[in-house]
This record gives sequence, C-alpha cells and structure tokens, in this order.
Amino acid sequence: ALAKERAGRFAPDDVRRSAGLTSWLVRRAAADGSTVLDCTNWAAALRGYGIEAPRPGLDAAAAAGRVVVLSSERALAHPEWGPLEEQIADDVQAILASEGPDEPPADPFDAALSLPLCVVAAGRGIDHGDWTARLEKRAQASGRPLTVVDQAHRLDLAAAAGLLEDHDVDASLVLVGDPDQLEPVAPGRFFHDLVASG
Repeated sequence: ALAKERAGRFAPDDVRRSAGLTSWLVRRAAADGSTVLDCTNWAAALRGYGIEAPRPGLDAAAAAGRVVVLSSERALAHPEWGPLEEQIADDVQAILASEGPDEPPADPFDAALSLPLCVVAAGRGIDHGDWTARLEKRAQASGRPLTVVDQAHRLDLAAAAGLLEDHDVDASLVLVGDPDQLEPVAPGRFFHDLVASG
C-alpha cells in the first residue's frame, strides 16, 4: 500500500513489487524460525500474489543486497543470516569430521564424551543441571576436554555461529536442550534443526 501511494499504480508483476515481496517473504520466514526459504515455496507464494514470473524480482532483490541465493539457487536468505547458515553448516561438518568412535558407547555419558558433537534432547522432568554436573564429573575423571551448553534450544543463529567459531576442536561439544521449550527470540532454530537432522 505504501509503495502504491509513493510510486503510483503499477502492474502486479512489476519488478519492484516482486523484489519487495521477495525480501518480505524471507524476513517473514525468519520470524517464523526458518532463516532459509526454499525457492519452490518462494515461487509458489509469489504466484499467490499474481506474479507468474518471479525471477526478475529475485534478481533485483539480490542485486540490491536485500536477499542472497544459497545452495545452488535452491534457497533464499536474508543477507545477514544466509552467510551465518553456511558458516554454521561448514563448522558442524568440520566438527563431525573430527575423530570419533564408529559405534558410540551405550552409556549416554560415555557416548557424549566420546563424540565430537553430541546433542542431548532432554525433555521435561529431566534435571539439566544434574545431568550436566554428572557429565562434567566424568570428563574430569577421564581428562577429556569438554564444552557443555545448557539451554541450547535458546541459541539463535548468531549465538550458535559464535559458539562454533570459538569451540576447541579437541574438546567434546555437548548441547543440552529441550526442543519443546521456548525457541530463540532472534532468527534461527539451531538446536531444533540439529535434533531434526538426527
């Protein structure tokens, strides 16, 4: 409505409109927790606004620095969050590629200490503090370097990127959280995405 007021009447497929809607859709998806928007869903959403040829709008939005195209042009992201998503993916892959057992031990504490990255989805009724204290005690006894992040379900994209960047690759990284609890306030669902990935 503001664009119409300032720029006058324009066609539904005007490149300025499709570019603006593209930027808005990416920001709206991030507000819902997803910092990356699948291009198929993006194109379908624009068709709902009467835009049958969305590519010119995407090119205009990307050229203006309002969105970035990721993953071989299969996804869109905000220019602030897109690079963080790629950085996090690279960092997680690097951690997982570090040395670890082919078959983790059955004991959850031993497993957490033997893996380079361990995600503990602890639901309600579990005392996170007690679990973390017991794990840290095992780590001290074994001499294994350990980084434990409690309430990991509250990590937004920027916080997760900073955590991974500062992580000592020789230490076990254990993320403890509850996917059913409050999500991060800022964009990104790092812990939830790790749990969903298996």
